[in-house]
Amino acid sequence: MSMLSTNELEKLSAAESLFPSPIPVQSVSSDEFMPGLQTKKQREFETRVKEMGARMAKRLGMSRRRFFQTAAGMATAFLAMNDTYGPIFGVSAAEAAEPEHADDRAKKLSGQFIMDMHTHFLRPGTKIMTFVNQRKAVGKAGWNPGLGNKEQSIDDLMFTNYLKEIYLDSDTKVACISGAPSEVPEDKDRADDESMRSLEIEFAAKRTEWQRNREKFRLLRLLSFGFLSLVIIGGLIAFFAVFTRV
Repeated sequence: MSMLSTNELEKLSAAESLFPSPIPVQSVSSDEFMPGLQTKKQREFETRVKEMGARMAKRLGMSRRRFFQTAAGMATAFLAMNDTYGPIFGVSAAEAAEPEHADDRAKKLSGQFIMDMHTHFLRPGTKIMTFVNQRKAVGKAGWNPGLGNKEQSIDDLMFTNYLKEIYLDSDTKVACISGAPSEVPEDKDRADDESMRSLEIEFAAKRTEWQRNREKFRLLRLLSFGFLSLVIIGGLIAFFAVFTRV
């Protein structure tokens, strides 16, 4: 659902037409607001990140586009931001110059606390297919290879898969669920009160399922331990029987 008028949409250019910097070189809209024109500082940042990226990429023997896909390229963009707006981001020149330094720091930060402040899942029975098409596009573009390896469906946007992708497949520790307004009731992904009720019910169901699986695992572990004990005891008996005969 776009919040922009047809007239406003006609004035916009595709975000893909911008310079492909790891950090956007000007405001980009998700069609929920009218983006402002590129500011003087943003133009300064664009010039700087282009120059720094080209210089670093040439030194490493790769294209600028490929360089910006690396951790060192991301570090370079943050350096350009610091040079433009002041020392805001904690990044070093070594990270930008040497991919190994950037990769090493990324690994060290892999366990940091992550809070996702804007997440959604769809209610059962919804007919919204926009998000399914977006997942297909992301997978096709290679931004998330995991999405490109399977056919996407509306079920992938329901609570069960939401829980899996947010808390099991990613490093997210806390996620905030956002509601999406709509003039058409059947097109709403979640009304606030419905969201809370469904969360309580579905979390309770999942908790029960996890408890059952934990009990099954505990029983399997006990059986495995018992079987292993019998094997060890049987082996000892056989050993002593042979030893006694000898």
